[in-house]
Amino acid sequence: MSKIWKPIFEWVGELSQTTSTNYLSENQSGGTTYFNRTFLFWVDKDNATHWVYPSDTVDLTIALSEEGKRSFSLGKSVFDAVNFIIYNCGEDLYGNGILHYIYDDRSEVKSLKMKYQPMIKIVQELMDLDMKADVDAGRTRETTNQDIYKNFCVDGDYPFAPAFIDSTNAFKARLGQSQITEVANDTAYNSALRDAAKEKGYLAAEKITTNRAGLRWKGQIALKGTHLNPGDLVQVTNPFVGLQSQLLRVKEVTHNINRNAWETTLNVEEDENRSE
Repeated sequence: MSKIWKPIFEWVGELSQTTSTNYLSENQSGGTTYFNRTFLFWVDKDNATHWVYPSDTVDLTIALSEEGKRSFSLGKSVFDAVNFIIYNCGEDLYGNGILHYIYDDRSEVKSLKMKYQPMIKIVQELMDLDMKADVDAGRTRETTNQDIYKNFCVDGDYPFAPAFIDSTNAFKARLGQSQITEVANDTAYNSALRDAAKEKGYLAAEKITTNRAGLRWKGQIALKGTHLNPGDLVQVTNPFVGLQSQLLRVKEVTHNINRNAWETTLNVEEDENRSE
């Protein structure tokens, strides 16, 4: 964070993504992501900060033909669609970066919508698994590098941790390459580490494109004065644009009060993984 000068809300936005709010084991093959939507955050009128997971409880039901529902502007949007991700898994044992990509050709959006996603903890988590296997087998690692994640095994014997080798071979299968059960030297071990990291990164990136590769409802709704907060869920029916009991998440709330009326304007959008 000290290397890139960004507004804090951008950092919070990145850390609110599912890749940061779930364990790596929940993002890998066969794992079930616990937090499958992005966390929401806002600052209220008392300058208190809120950071919450979106609830599935409907807070308000709106039929836009009803009296008092003053105006609306809703439509399908590609405002944050992502169908191409370049992901960064960290550095290998030689200090070289591990980058790979995923393109989701199932996307409703035909133009390229790219995102760069840091996942630099992946290598460390894989190395932690293998270093534990070393301890269990009575092997030791080199100590020449102060960064423990840059040290090879002293005797060059690498009987991988199962989660490590499974990821390596899963990625090799994607590329149509032969499976491995062992490696002969440090270079081959480093190559296996790179493949394992790319596979875990691929699965995590795939969850992002699955959630954000399609078109989603987005827009504004103006109501009579209403008590709602960002993060609340509204169920909207609007026959004019084909909405029937559509669940939309409140992103922003603006109140306008004058001598004649109190009006509330909601900025809303469909959750990332909601089906039609």
